[in-house]
Amino acid sequence: MRAVIIGSNGQLGTDLVQSGKELSGFEIVPHTRSECDITNSESVIEYLSSISPDIIINTAAYHKTDECEDNPSLSFDVNATAVKVLSEFSNMTGAVLCHISTDYVFGGSENRKDPYTESSNACPINTYGISKLAGEEFLKSYCEKQYLFRISSVFGKAGASGKGTNFVYTMLNLAKERDELTIIDDIVMTPTYTVDAAKKIWEIVDQNFEFGTYHVANSGRCTWHEFADEIFKSANIDVKLKPVTHLEYPTKAKRPLWSPISSEKGTENRPWQEAIAEFVGSL
Repeated sequence: MRAVIIGSNGQLGTDLVQSGKELSGFEIVPHTRSECDITNSESVIEYLSSISPDIIINTAAYHKTDECEDNPSLSFDVNATAVKVLSEFSNMTGAVLCHISTDYVFGGSENRKDPYTESSNACPINTYGISKLAGEEFLKSYCEKQYLFRISSVFGKAGASGKGTNFVYTMLNLAKERDELTIIDDIVMTPTYTVDAAKKIWEIVDQNFEFGTYHVANSGRCTWHEFADEIFKSANIDVKLKPVTHLEYPTKAKRPLWSPISSEKGTENRPWQEAIAEFVGSL
């Protein structure tokens, strides 16, 4: 089966390509923006038609959260309208469409204490989350053969496309320059190791799970302060961490204070602590 990975040079895309190549029966076609701009619908259709994929995995996203507030049109072009185009192509050709979304479609439920699952009602609080939710709705409404995969707080060797880094790299680099770091301790999320997410996505696709929504983050939840602490423990680095509230780091876009995700379908991965230990050990 021929599978095209849209956004193959990003954190998740890189590991989807690598994991896919390790499977038998799949021909992996990596896609980057230089080959086809996801916001150009005619170009997308022409590009995909030339490949004739059986599976499309869309990891492309405009995920600079603060910039999304200033560029809502671009946010919706990439995160929503492009998904509609891919959905229509999927229906036209019979290709299976896998779309990657985010925990930022949640976050608006005040006083929530349980993780969000696949059946939880969406409640985004910023332009990025709203645009990603719009993409989800296009997928569900327009595409017959579709998988929706949600991930959160991603880290992987490739770094974040467009950002050039991720939280793990940022922490390790800052520790080389400072003896004390101030880290937000009132935002709770679920880290996702791209190696684990990629393998789980391929497992679901390869084993023909029922079409629908799946959360493929690692299991558990933590604050950014707790995440940083685990990173430095895994790296055997002694640095003082000072917990602060999110108010110490004002941002243009509101961030969810609570957006951990888990799976009621059993598709979450190993505990995030194990994943970060493996990742840091591989650097």
